[in-house]
Amino acid sequence: MKKVLPLLALCLVACGSTPKQSSMSTSGLGIVPVGEASVLVFSSAGVERIEGTRREAFPTEAPLSSPLAVANDPTSGWSALAYRDSIVVVNTSESRVKRVEDVKWSTPPKSLGIGGTTVGTIEDETIALYDALAGKHLWTADGRDLLDRLGLENLEYVMPVSPTRMLVVAFKKMSAFSNPQAMVVDLDRSSGLVTSQERPFGSELHWLEACAGDGESLYVAGTQQVTENTGPRQQRQYKHVVVIRHDPKRGRNTTIVNLPQPQSPDLHVTHLAAGHGLVAYALDDGRVCVYDAQGDGKASFRWGEPRPGLSAIVCVDPSHVAFVIGSDVQIQRLP
Repeated sequence: MKKVLPLLALCLVACGSTPKQSSMSTSGLGIVPVGEASVLVFSSAGVERIEGTRREAFPTEAPLSSPLAVANDPTSGWSALAYRDSIVVVNTSESRVKRVEDVKWSTPPKSLGIGGTTVGTIEDETIALYDALAGKHLWTADGRDLLDRLGLENLEYVMPVSPTRMLVVAFKKMSAFSNPQAMVVDLDRSSGLVTSQERPFGSELHWLEACAGDGESLYVAGTQQVTENTGPRQQRQYKHVVVIRHDPKRGRNTTIVNLPQPQSPDLHVTHLAAGHGLVAYALDDGRVCVYDAQGDGKASFRWGEPRPGLSAIVCVDPSHVAFVIGSDVQIQRLP
């Protein structure tokens, strides 16, 4: 018999795993897919184009510094990279790069999302939308006010749907007195007034650990603690890996992956990527899994292998994913 672990037991197992925003550049590299089996790699040394096994310098006006964050929207063909005082915008279908100067962050962004040419950021407790091509500030929402109103603790991710609408992921960790809670908040000011609709991700997600968007849908990933009775007064605890997709057109959450990990009692999702009909995640034990996420139902497993030391993952096209391991970028063809 399997069941969700009770609240107190959850707190005793692990209280306070910190979610990661998959837009943040932990490797010092920004990876932007620009065509079949091709990526642009942005780093403090410049920009390089990798196509299969070929590598060559790619002259651009991008800053000679490491990007703070990167976001890709393969649905519309735009990507953006955040730097200390600028945004770099990439038209991925034409491999055209534009640098927009004098962007005034309130604090360096801790999350970056993109929808078309609209960029969304979380800057401390401010949620903001920018016109990426002009570097123009569009509007802001008070993140602290939003968290206090919903009884949540952390802002995790933002994905623009349009210049007047954005999706915000918020989370509250478990404690001895309350259950964990994660939800997507749909903020819309197309009517002139800001409206808000909240859609909880449900009880399957005990730890929210990674977020991603592909310009069309928003994805969150994490783990669920489960306890199984194995005999009289004997129990075994382990985790499920959970990936949930939010469809902003329908306002609906769908669990597309719920995978038991019976050999892994303490496991976390470290990275999440989506695009071109694929969803990929990495676990802290080094495993990488890629799923075909087309359609409305469950995603189907497509490929998986260990990739120890991975610091970033990107869905390049329907047949390729890219990894960053150390300072090396690898492009993997999928079966």
